[in-house]
Amino acid sequence: MGIISVAKKIEKKVSTIGKKVVEKLSSVGKKDTHNHPPKKEEEPKKEEAKEVDVFSGEEAKKRGPERHLTNKYNFAGPGTEYAARMKGSAFYEKMMNDAGRKIVGTKPYNKPINKLDGCAKIHDKVYNNKKATASMVKDADRAFQSCVKKKGAKGVEEKLLSIAARAGFEGKIALESVGVLRKGSFAEGGAKKRGKRDP
Repeated sequence: MGIISVAKKIEKKVSTIGKKVVEKLSSVGKKDTHNHPPKKEEEPKKEEAKEVDVFSGEEAKKRGPERHLTNKYNFAGPGTEYAARMKGSAFYEKMMNDAGRKIVGTKPYNKPINKLDGCAKIHDKVYNNKKATASMVKDADRAFQSCVKKKGAKGVEEKLLSIAARAGFEGKIALESVGVLRKGSFAEGGAKKRGKRDP
């Protein structure tokens, strides 16, 4: 069995897994059938509104883990601590240690390890921008897919990971377009709530 046939089988399995993920995630967007009244959000009192240090161990602990394609990657995968990484390896390590979180990637943590990771770094820069619109986030998702396809990947592992990453973004974009996920999901910016289905 050649590498190409193995890659095709893996791509088929990734596609099947992607469909199952879409099915599971689509149930997340269903309306509450128990007729509970919506909770009102309390506005913070003016004297309590303080600037939060997003790099403190306490704040970093609140965020989920970095779920990169493998533990070698610095950018490719959800949850990347982009801003901390851009401040340098020592800063990133300190923040993660203070938060009691696992350090993910390869030193230097602010540099991509290969072409796939390089495409992800460009993508993550948009995701880290609090002013990025849902449209900008979607454009970044598409640009990532195009970048990975255009730059190519070396070796079987990187090729398979790039196929999986592109398939993941196809699923995310599809869920956003039908209103299951908010547009610009997983980004600092994007839409503030889920919207109606894309035309």
